[in-house]
Amino acid sequence: MKGLSKRIDINIYKNYRVFLEDYFKQRQLESDGKFSYRQFSKEAGFGSPNYLPMIIAGKKNLSHEGIYRIAQAMELARKDTEIFETMVYFNQSKKPEEQKHYFDRLLQFKGFSIANTVTKDQYSFLTSWYNVAIRELVSLVSFKPNLFWIAKKLAPNITAQQSKEALELLERLGLIKKDKGKWKTTAEHIKTDPIINDFVAYTFHEQMIDLAKSSLKQPANSRDISAVTMSVSLDQFTEIKKKLATFRDEIQTYLNESTDKPDRVVQFNYQLFHLSNHDD
Repeated sequence: MKGLSKRIDINIYKNYRVFLEDYFKQRQLESDGKFSYRQFSKEAGFGSPNYLPMIIAGKKNLSHEGIYRIAQAMELARKDTEIFETMVYFNQSKKPEEQKHYFDRLLQFKGFSIANTVTKDQYSFLTSWYNVAIRELVSLVSFKPNLFWIAKKLAPNITAQQSKEALELLERLGLIKKDKGKWKTTAEHIKTDPIINDFVAYTFHEQMIDLAKSSLKQPANSRDISAVTMSVSLDQFTEIKKKLATFRDEIQTYLNESTDKPDRVVQFNYQLFHLSNHDD
């Protein structure tokens, strides 16, 4: 890596702007303050000395050409250049599905995957619906730690291998633990890395909404699906959102305080969205 006595490991980063800033600071340190943004910009072939500071500050985005100019200026190895390029696209993507696509690509790099094991596990937990379901399944009185039983108990069914991987994941995240040889849920809650929050939430809700659609084929006595279309003001819309959040909290409190033994796992979704364009 140009100008440094020791390579900065790009695998430990998830934000390319932070990576560039750390490179600049380290090179400036090793040059006794002589290295400047003007020199960095010149080495990368950028006309303005202010371009790179604006990139690092998040005020501008890197173009495809700019990615390779910086990679060459830093003398990044081929693999690091590939990671850098993917990270740029991940950070600059606006759509959740694009962010997920590029994060999946980052996880394909072995070094990145190993360096970000915790984030990878958090990501895996919320992007496969059955991980969440199996955690709740463990709480059932009838739960059996048999991979095939778990696979067939879920609706829709999964594979025994997926059951195995899910239990291992839940244990790594501290969401379940073995107590006297039996699996038990813990009081731990999943906390995701802020950089993956948006697209992970998008993926989770997308999966659960798809499952809700599939549940229409279930007997009516095993589900409750209703809807109402209405015209509202902005204030009413805001108030409805508050009431829904309060209702959700009331259900959670009721379940936490109840002494009943759970015998099934269900999913409670609620959606409130616009069917007309609006100016606010």
